Amino acid sequence: MKKVVLNLICAMLFSNFKSFSQNCELLCNGDFENPLVISTPHFVNNNAMRCWQTTATDSLMELWESGYNGVTAYSGNQFMEINANQVAAVYQDVSLIAGDSLTISFAHRARFGIDTMSVSLGTQNNLPTVLGYFADSTSSWGHYVINYTIPVSGYYRISFNSVYSGGNLASLGNFIDAVSVCGSSVGFDDYKQTGTFFIYPNLSTKGVTIKLNDDGKGVLTICDILGKTLYSATLNLTENQIETGPLERGVYVVSLLKNNKIVSKRFLVN
Repeated sequence: MKKVVLNLICAMLFSNFKSFSQNCELLCNGDFENPLVISTPHFVNNNAMRCWQTTATDSLMELWESGYNGVTAYSGNQFMEINANQVAAVYQDVSLIAGDSLTISFAHRARFGIDTMSVSLGTQNNLPTVLGYFADSTSSWGHYVINYTIPVSGYYRISFNSVYSGGNLASLGNFIDAVSVCGSSVGFDDYKQTGTFFIYPNLSTKGVTIKLNDDGKGVLTICDILGKTLYSATLNLTENQIETGPLERGVYVVSLLKNNKIVSKRFLVN
C-alpha cells in the first residue's frame, strides 16, 4: 500500500507538470542586509559575507549603511559598492534548468560622476553571456529588469561586474542594491513552497541535505523527470542526508508528504 501511495505522489506531481511556476529565491541576501554594518564603509571578507562572493584578489567586499555620505539605500538599510579596494565583480552561483525564464532586477548608482557596470551569466564550462551594460549618475538610483531564457540545465554564475568608475579610481564606484532573481518555468510551484524545507547543495555530486523547518516529520519521496519513484523514506529528523551518487546526471524532484499536503522542489545532480 505504501509503494502505491508513493507512486501516486509522483504521478500527481507530473500530471501537473505543465502548470506555471515562479521561484524568486534563486539569490539570497539581495538587499545586502547581512552581515550588519558596524561602521561605514564596512569591509567584509568572502567568508563572512552571506551568499555573495567576489573576484577581488583580497577577497573583500564593501558595505554601506543607508544615509552615509548622503546616499540612501534603494531598499532596506544597507547596500554594496562593487569596487571595494579594486575593480571586481560580485556574484552568486545557482542551479538552473533549461527553459527557465529568468527575471533579474537590481538597482545601480554611481559614487562619483558616471559609473558603469554589467550583468553576466554563464556556466563553468562556457564564456559568460553579457546581459547588458548599465550607467548611472550620483543623483539617484537606476532600477533595471533583465529577462533571459536558460538554454541548457546546469550550474550558472550570475555576476555584477564593475566596468568603469566615474572617479577613475579602482577602489571607488558602482553601488548596487535590491538584487532579485526570479525563475519562471513549466514545472512545480516552488514559490508557494517557500520555507517548508530546503535542499542544499543544489548542484549535487555525492549527496544533499534536506532541512525541514518544523518537527522533521513526514514522508520524503524522490522522483525522476519521468515521474518514477527512486527513493522514499519516513523522516524523523530536522536534517536528513540523502546520497545522490547512484543517480544519473539530471533533474530530480524531492517531495514531502505531511499533514495530507505535498510540497515539491527540484534539484540537479551533476
